[in-house]
Amino acid sequence: MKCSFGLEPTPCAVAIHLQAVRTLQFDDSAAQSTPRFSKIGKQSPTSLSGCVNGSVAAGHRDGSVLLIGSDGSAQHCLEEHALAVMGMDFSPSSTQVVSGSRDGTVRVWDVETGKQAGKGAVARNLVTCLKWLPQSSSTFVQGAEDLHVRIWDTRTGMTAPVVVLDGYTYFPLGLDVDDAGHTLATSSKGFNSVGAEVRLWDLRRPKEAAHVWQPQQIAELQGHSADAVACTWLPVAVCTALGRDSQDILATASKDGSVRLWSASSESPLATYKGSGGVAWSCMAAPATVDDGSATSTQAPHLVVGSHSGQLQALRVQSANGKLSILDAPP
Repeated sequence: MKCSFGLEPTPCAVAIHLQAVRTLQFDDSAAQSTPRFSKIGKQSPTSLSGCVNGSVAAGHRDGSVLLIGSDGSAQHCLEEHALAVMGMDFSPSSTQVVSGSRDGTVRVWDVETGKQAGKGAVARNLVTCLKWLPQSSSTFVQGAEDLHVRIWDTRTGMTAPVVVLDGYTYFPLGLDVDDAGHTLATSSKGFNSVGAEVRLWDLRRPKEAAHVWQPQQIAELQGHSADAVACTWLPVAVCTALGRDSQDILATASKDGSVRLWSASSESPLATYKGSGGVAWSCMAAPATVDDGSATSTQAPHLVVGSHSGQLQALRVQSANGKLSILDAPP
């Protein structure tokens, strides 16, 4: 199960449950959820992404990709992948969407026409997660079960990834890139407190063109005891409201039932939230909320986590005396 937030005026989280695609709409007057899409697609969705105009791209277990308009209608059904699509993301301009599959391929699609604009294939590249770089019209990053993270550039023809990151003991399950495109975060599979680490990579390119671009790992953060299934940077506006000077707070969710906040400058979690009833989180996303002091903004969730059992939990991050805490968002 994957979920992703769009950047609509009203913060919106897309969640997957069986064969239904539903959206949580956090209304300005009351935090109520209403179904938006339902029973779209032939099989269970395995990945979703939303874009600025309210459109959604849904990848399915049968390898199909469905592009859904802002009105909830299916625009294109793309059936080039042979196996389940495990990652989807729109380009910053929302004119293209990239999909990654267990068939070892990543494919770029034109949103308007539905035609394939690029394809990259690597043996054993069973894609687990992917993300378009926020400041790039051509570059995206994906994780895979072969213990590698690959960076692709559509301008190269996608005959091979431009960068390959390795060193993983267990494969990455989630990844995210900060808004500046400087720092990549990955969260990994793990068992009995082995693995499940969070890794941070510096993505900044060398200033001299002659130098090879090779991102460097800048931190490895330990704390989860089971699969770290998702990671997401808190939006800049939220970090600012929490008194931070930059977008430096990373949230992770795990099958161990915890949600943790991290910073590259600290090896220990900044805050930890523990779900009740033995819940095992399976996905997480952060809406683009802005705390402007109004009653509604101070109640809007900063994070939403979901489980395979269908539970969705909205969370808020608070700062007091320089310390962060994670609390249930007001109903």
